[in-house]
Formats: sequence, structure tokens, C-alpha cells
Amino acid sequence: MPGLVDTRFCEENMSIVHAIYSAIHRIATPGDGRASSVSPGYWNHLVRTKILSGIRDVEGNILDVGCGDGLFLIQLAQQNPRARIWAADIDAGNIRQAQERVRRENITSIYFSQQDATALAFRDILFNTVVCTNLFMVMDSLATVRRALSSIDRIRKKGAVVFFDFRNALNPILRLKYKLAPLYDETIKGHNLTRITRRISPQGWQMRICLLLQGNASGCLLLNL
Repeated sequence: MPGLVDTRFCEENMSIVHAIYSAIHRIATPGDGRASSVSPGYWNHLVRTKILSGIRDVEGNILDVGCGDGLFLIQLAQQNPRARIWAADIDAGNIRQAQERVRRENITSIYFSQQDATALAFRDILFNTVVCTNLFMVMDSLATVRRALSSIDRIRKKGAVVFFDFRNALNPILRLKYKLAPLYDETIKGHNLTRITRRISPQGWQMRICLLLQGNASGCLLLNL
């Protein structure tokens, strides 16, 4: 009938769009990132590389919140052999995949727990470094992001650095990409980085934006004042 939308047709077409998008993501992923079921893609590779450049030879406690299937954990542990690393993820399937990946690499310095990033159960003032790669972008709102940062604020040591990433909406290519995102994904995506830092930064934190490619993506360092 005129005026009616065939929802099944729309769902089938969006499934095709999502499948094509996922395939391109995997093809564009350098190196072993292609084996990741959670964080493939060129931008995620850039984020991991940039964050790893800022975490070298740490001897304290490192937390990876939203560890996914463990790809980044392996790189983190290999680069920081004297660190004690904790990995948390809300998804039990991700935890199992990450544990299996770590077991294959014979790494014993990583401790896993299934936790919600907005209500982390670790004791206060425990971590020297906290990493959240590809995490805040998949949350449903900035309010949820703020709750996660408040939870992280409680468990990090004074002066600890928190690494996380958003895609920059000021980049025209990414702006177009994330305009289409609501068609297949309800999570938050592209944001103006300058504005978002003011909206989510906990009191007493200083945020520094670090662009991976000019205007493309960002990894943000949060420093305690």
C-alpha cells in the first residue's frame, strides 16, 4: 500500500550494508589486526599504535577497560613485560577469546574479570595507567561515558594517564561515515573533539587531544592536575 514501508526490505538492505562495511574494515586493517573480531579496521590500528607509543616499560599496574578479544592486550604485555596488567570487559565471550589469545602467546602477567566499565569493582587508587580503546564510541550516550570516567577516576592513582579515543567529526570523511552510522548502529560515534572534552572530563582532570592523522581520529590523554 502507498505510504507503507517494508521493514523487512530495509533490514535486509542494512544487513548488506553492514556486511560490506565490515569486509572493507578487515581488508583495510594492517597486520594481525585482521584476526580481531572486535576491533578490526585502519582507525583502530592507528589508535592502538599511538597509545602503545605512550606506554613503554611501565612497571606498575595497567588496566585495559573493554579489552575485547585481547589483540591490544598482547601488544601491551609484550611492550611492558614488567607491568601487571588487568583486563576487564562486560562481555563474557570477549573475555574467553582474550584469555585464549593470551594463553596461545604464553603470557602470564594478565588478570581477567568480567565487569561493567561504569561500575568497576577494583579497589581505590590502584592503577598507574588506564586504557580504553574503541570503548567510549560503542556506548549509548555521553552520560554513560561520564559514568565510566567517574568509575575510572576512583581507581586510578594520582597523576595516572587515561588513554581513550573518539573519531573526530571535524573530519569530512568521518563526518559522512558517522551520519550513516545510525542506520545500523545506535552507539555514539563522531564528535567535535574540542566540545566533547568539555562535556565528559571529570573535575580536576586536564585533557590533551592527540590527533593520529590531522583531522581524522584522536587519542586523548587525561592527566591529573
